[in-house]
Amino acid sequence: MNDNEWAVEKVDEIAGVYLRSILLKKAGVSVPQHAHPYAHATLCASGSANVHMGMDFKGRMNAGDIMEVPKDISHTFTAQEDNTRLVCIHNTKSAEFIKAHGL
Repeated sequence: MNDNEWAVEKVDEIAGVYLRSILLKKAGVSVPQHAHPYAHATLCASGSANVHMGMDFKGRMNAGDIMEVPKDISHTFTAQEDNTRLVCIHNTKSAEFIKAHGL
């Protein structure tokens, strides 16, 4: 995968919430598998994506869908459409981990 096939486009901290907007430019592009030591939510803002947690397929997210990602569970999202946008929603307490470790 090319680094330019996906990008964290925007990061905001608003009202005690930490948001990361990720654009998957082409169908088939995935966010690298990763885990966090806390739960968070992911919103599919546009397009659609398949969700895997560990090796398990958890379903397809379409624009407007939101899913909780449990703590310590490896997860990845694979775009099913070009220009799929995902927004990861964390509390600001967990933001320090993200800032130090990336995804």
